[in-house]
Amino acid sequence: MKCDTVVPLGPLVPSVELAQQAGCELSVINGLWCVKSDPEGRTSIPGIFASGGVTGLVRNEERIVSGEVAASAIVKLLGDS
Repeated sequence: MKCDTVVPLGPLVPSVELAQQAGCELSVINGLWCVKSDPEGRTSIPGIFASGGVTGLVRNEERIVSGEVAASAIVKLLGDS
């Protein structure tokens, strides 16, 4: 398996359009649409990961940790292929 796209985003308002177009399941958190993901950043579509504000996290520290966790899960996935 290869990695086709990494999308770093920085706005406080989640930008879910790319994940939505890919078919990822969304949910509403605090009145904003967010990408549903598990604790390792996996979305409802295999091979697509989400982290940070797009998953509804607000605190900067949480966003950073979620990105690190998702990156580790991606590395593990790619290493298993």
